[in-house]
Amino acid sequence: MNKITTHSLREGDILDALWGYDQSNVNFYLVTELVGKTIIKIRQIEAIKYEDINGGSMVIPNIKKTIGKTIRKKANKNNYVRPNDYLYASQWDGKPCFIS
Repeated sequence: MNKITTHSLREGDILDALWGYDQSNVNFYLVTELVGKTIIKIRQIEAIKYEDINGGSMVIPNIKKTIGKTIRKKANKNNYVRPNDYLYASQWDGKPCFIS
């Protein structure tokens, strides 16, 4: 019998997906609903860009501004989600993310 491995994500959690070639980009996603033991619903949210005290570009999520439609995705036991074919998102640590 196969054991279903569940994630530990909750509604309201934020995921981040870092990506880019020769540059750093970040997409943020809000967990909007838990569906069963492995499926969640997520929706992309806006990234707020700002300059840190050293002049580096940083982003943080803006949960008040959503982008696109809510999508259903499978989350694994390590809380990784694939929003699309080329991204892996994981639970955001709450710290600003560097972009270039």
